[in-house]
Amino acid sequence: MFERVRVLLVCRATFDVEAVDDVVVSLYSGRFVKALIYLCREFEWARSFYEVRASVKPFSVSPLYVVSGSRRRYILDGGAMLSSGSRAWFDMSFVLSDSSKLDSIASGGECLVSIWGRRVRVSLKTLEFTPLKSLSIGFADSGKQLIKMVFHTPVLLSSKLMAPPLESFRKRLEKAENLYILYPSTSHICNYLSKLWRSATGETLFGGPSDEWSDYFLGRLCEVVLTPIDLDVKPRTVKYDEKRSIRGFIGYAILKLTISKRKIVEKIDKLMALANIFGIGKSRSIGFGVTTASAIPINELQQ
Repeated sequence: MFERVRVLLVCRATFDVEAVDDVVVSLYSGRFVKALIYLCREFEWARSFYEVRASVKPFSVSPLYVVSGSRRRYILDGGAMLSSGSRAWFDMSFVLSDSSKLDSIASGGECLVSIWGRRVRVSLKTLEFTPLKSLSIGFADSGKQLIKMVFHTPVLLSSKLMAPPLESFRKRLEKAENLYILYPSTSHICNYLSKLWRSATGETLFGGPSDEWSDYFLGRLCEVVLTPIDLDVKPRTVKYDEKRSIRGFIGYAILKLTISKRKIVEKIDKLMALANIFGIGKSRSIGFGVTTASAIPINELQQ
């Protein structure tokens, strides 16, 4: 049994998906995963996270992935075949405020569902958890370390994220088209992660006259002091359904924090740890924005 604790817990669950019959994943696999969760009565607890009404949810689900050696390959395009007996996986990350729920989640077992007339077995394989405020990627010294961000699935960051939170300014933007940027802008990334931190904890990471100003100021700070010094990114389009295609960016960026103030280093470390768990950007609940963030030695870039 899990011990009760009175702290916010970040949980990551990994699910095994076994094809009992040959199954063609005709949808973008993030939507396929969501369909599986809704079909499984045993995972009703997971459905509840999809239904939370919030613009930025502390909740994410990866697309299906397969493992080759130590590497994951995410299934982004429809038409992938899962032959009978084959396996794929997906991850789900969420925040719990009541640790007593861990026992019922961990005992979720497995379910056998029929999708498009084909049978699929879904089971909860692992459940890991850690106090949210102890999250870290080990980034502690901006003079000796860099941050590497790998964007595994298309990141969807609105071009309007860094608009100043002024009502007069917002009115001017009402009719402007909302597009997703196709590069890892550190201001947009930090602004979004600041909103995510606030959604998860109810607290802000930076000062300001309001919560939105706090997010905006932190984004501006990152624009100045968190600089990409190496990157390889490219646009990636995913066919979401018969009518819609969604375009974001994938690849990697290596970032250098150009100041050493301890409090700023700690804030950046927390933001990157949050990205590591929940990803970045819109539609993380259906597999977009899966990101790995890690601290690397500066000399690793020079090798």
